Amino acid sequence: MDQRLRIGDADIRVTEASRRCGMTLVAQPGMAEEPDVLRGIMRHNKRNLGVYATPTEGVTINVGDAVYAEI
Repeated sequence: MDQRLRIGDADIRVTEASRRCGMTLVAQPGMAEEPDVLRGIMRHNKRNLGVYATPTEGVTINVGDAVYAEI
């Protein structure tokens, strides 16, 4: 992936996609299985739900900081 994000003053390097696990396919105590959750993610985003990322410098990210994506 090797893309960049900027969150507040933090420069962030996106290293890889984070795949959604299949636990929504298995019923849990008190909850039915929900296969449509994973199907929807797969249909729109190749099963990726998020990303793994590493800050390139030691800074603090605060609630409300603006997020910018390098496209």
